[in-house]
Amino acid sequence: MSILNSKVIAQSESNSHGKGASQSVIPPDNVQTTSGTDEVFSFPELCLFFQKPKSSMYALVAAGRAPQGFHVGRDLRFRKSVVLAWIEAQELSEYETRAS
Repeated sequence: MSILNSKVIAQSESNSHGKGASQSVIPPDNVQTTSGTDEVFSFPELCLFFQKPKSSMYALVAAGRAPQGFHVGRDLRFRKSVVLAWIEAQELSEYETRAS
């Protein structure tokens, strides 16, 4: 069992207070995780980062033309490392298009 799994199990055992307590999800061993130092943008922060209005960013996300995000409840979150990698991929794509 990985260190991450043992920490999650320990947390879920210490957090269970009987009836109605929420259960923690234990990720499988083959899931890659970050060290926890990767910053996460909220959707409004992503809009500020790209200097785009929320409506434009929602359209880009819906069309799959924005960095991959994930939900925390109803809210979208975006890892900074994923956003920066997406920007690099866009730059490379543009460079290749111009070079050909």
